[in-house]
Amino acid sequence: MSNASPTLRRVSRFHLALVAALLAFSALVTTLFAARVPLRDQWRILGTYLQHPGIEGLWAPQNGHITFFPGLLYRADLHWFAADGTLLLWVMHLCNLGVALLLAGTALRAPGGKLLRPMAAAFAVFCLYWLGNTLHLTWGQGVAHHLMVFTLLLALMAAQRAGRAQRPGPWLALACGLALVASYSFGNGLLAWPLLIGVGWLAGVPRRALLRLALVAGLAVAVYLLSVPGHGAQPWVRATWRHFLDLLVIFLGAPVAHALDFLVPLTTPATVGVARWSGIAMLAAGVAAALVAWRRRVTAPGAIRAFAVLALVVGTALLVAWTRVEQFGPAVGASQRYVVWGALYLAALAALLPHLLDGDSATAATALLVATLFMVPTHLKMGLGTARAAHGAAETALALGTVVHDDRMVLAYLADSGRYDIVYNVSLALRKRALGPFDDPLMRLAGTPFPRHFKLVGVDRCQGALERIDPVEGTQPRGWRVSGWAWDVAARRPPAFVVFINPAGEIRGVARFSRSGGGRAEEGAGVRLARLLSPELPGLLGVGNGWFGYVHPTRRLLPLAVLADGSSACPLPVTVGGKS
Repeated sequence: MSNASPTLRRVSRFHLALVAALLAFSALVTTLFAARVPLRDQWRILGTYLQHPGIEGLWAPQNGHITFFPGLLYRADLHWFAADGTLLLWVMHLCNLGVALLLAGTALRAPGGKLLRPMAAAFAVFCLYWLGNTLHLTWGQGVAHHLMVFTLLLALMAAQRAGRAQRPGPWLALACGLALVASYSFGNGLLAWPLLIGVGWLAGVPRRALLRLALVAGLAVAVYLLSVPGHGAQPWVRATWRHFLDLLVIFLGAPVAHALDFLVPLTTPATVGVARWSGIAMLAAGVAAALVAWRRRVTAPGAIRAFAVLALVVGTALLVAWTRVEQFGPAVGASQRYVVWGALYLAALAALLPHLLDGDSATAATALLVATLFMVPTHLKMGLGTARAAHGAAETALALGTVVHDDRMVLAYLADSGRYDIVYNVSLALRKRALGPFDDPLMRLAGTPFPRHFKLVGVDRCQGALERIDPVEGTQPRGWRVSGWAWDVAARRPPAFVVFINPAGEIRGVARFSRSGGGRAEEGAGVRLARLLSPELPGLLGVGNGWFGYVHPTRRLLPLAVLADGSSACPLPVTVGGKS
């Protein structure tokens, strides 16, 4: 045993414990703060499926992508899960878990490096659950990406199995089916076909079978291109090779730039510059890994699949350059939505590391530890940012439920590219069908008679007040933002929610307990501990006694706290002047 072994063991144990803690934080964030409200592109996607319930809706391009199989999941989510995103999130996480296990297995099955193998496997898994890539971990639209990558890896496994089987036909049929799922899940899924043919050739699949795969691939690509208008040759002619190379390295280095931005805030040009130089290093690392693997005759099936993942990411960058660089320039490669690809590239490199080195390497172990530590601040800050974003989206959904147009909040949390009109139009359709956030009965109370739902009880049953009323500036219909606090005296907890009625007894607005509330009433030990850790935390967790909501303007407004029994409502005083 070498002198470095005790030190390496300590480094390895610390690294594994650190990654375990970081993954636990990822699990906590993705469980508690996953988006239950449609975000960004999802409003347009849901609008397409509601407007076109037949096959034409599934085949309609979404941002230039044919997303037929994710569309099936959206349809199932609409019909069986009230479009709350549950199915999308479950499938997304199962696919990401599958990719993580496959890459971790690649590292753990390497021939040498007993300490390096688990470190490389842990780092690969952490890259896939790094919250710098929060968009693809807490947002149901990420299901298209994860479904494509997972089915591609399964297709490659089937092709490798076909090369070893006496009857390769069934395995190749399975590989074709999985490649079709990848192709029609996301635009870059078409890269499954050259990768499938290449991996099949390396696995020893007969040439005649490879020719059949090529014919199926040509048909799949032709159908795709004919289905998506605007995929002509003009962008290719205008994008020079410098554009392709520049976007490629920026694309690969985006995770490093975003991680550094949380340590030292960067301007946009600086972020692009860091991404460019980091991407050059990552591209060089990929080329070096390929050369070392060629010299060492690395033929392990998992290693071949990891190299296929590297090729997938590079091919994706070139496709983005082809279709996006003319409109946005190479800097688009550093945008948040593409960080997931650089993280996947890092995960594949880490999975390959034990295959390329003899035994345990102190340099490699140190590099993995330093890389993990470098990514920690972004991981923690983006996790808390995800909590705030989910909190803001849930509060904004109250405006949609009350049919108040709060343009500022909608643009900040829900709309894509400033298109709040899409959010308003689709939300009306979802509200009519009681889907999405409007599956909650609270979101459908506005405009109904108060006595139909609740009975009035004495003021001694609750504490609290309406403390603030702010006019909403936006498109019609406008309203008020309202906030305050309340406490259910008998239940010793915050009430269920708050409603607002006019003198005629009509419910004019609703509010949720989504804020801290200042702790003006008796609270449990858990809430006090959360408030001690962060004043915002009780609100983010939904256990604070502060509420926030929206109301349609009325001459006289009476707030009532609906108590824990769900049927009794206690009047709250108004401590703000001017609109009571």
